[in-house]
Amino acid sequence: MVKAILFDLDGTLADTLQALANNVNAVLAEAGLPVHPLEAYRRFVGNGAKLLMERAAGYHDDILLARFLERYDRTCLEDTPPYDGTIETLDRLIGQGIRLAVVTNKPHAQAVKLTRHLFGDRFNVILGSQPGYPRKPHPEAVLLAMQTLGVTAQECVFVGDSDVDVQTAHAAGMPCIGCCYGFRGEEELKKAGADALVYSFAELAKNRLLFA
Repeated sequence: MVKAILFDLDGTLADTLQALANNVNAVLAEAGLPVHPLEAYRRFVGNGAKLLMERAAGYHDDILLARFLERYDRTCLEDTPPYDGTIETLDRLIGQGIRLAVVTNKPHAQAVKLTRHLFGDRFNVILGSQPGYPRKPHPEAVLLAMQTLGVTAQECVFVGDSDVDVQTAHAAGMPCIGCCYGFRGEEELKKAGADALVYSFAELAKNRLLFA
């Protein structure tokens, strides 16, 4: 029986792509570097802020990263809607006694700020990227979330929109539901080995992995 669901944030719970693109492009433009169209950011995101900026700039630069983080800290609540059906579906899951967590490669302070803004206190645990903790697909953050929730991998399902999420779930010993509506799409999720697919957030309320 599933007792807890662990969620990715960007591309799974909230459509953050426009906000991320706006902020990275602003930093690039200020540095005299080429900016990118929105669709390019679907491939740039998913592995944390450092790799996001490296992919966008074409090289690593601590100053560019710091400028992005400072700017995004101020604006991360803008142009960041939850996906359709998230609130209603989360409430249904909570009503069935399922505990919820967010495990994301977004910086921890931003993850907490955004999740609380969009979803209030619906999540029992929120874990973003922090110094000293490896990012997904390393399973350490997922294992910590499980420990905090008091559940085992056999009692959990991970929900995410990218191959990173599938790899994370499997490394932690749990199945992954892939969100085809997110940033990366159905083909990547199938290739990565997602155990089930959904095409809208509301479909989670009747997914076979959760309610077999």
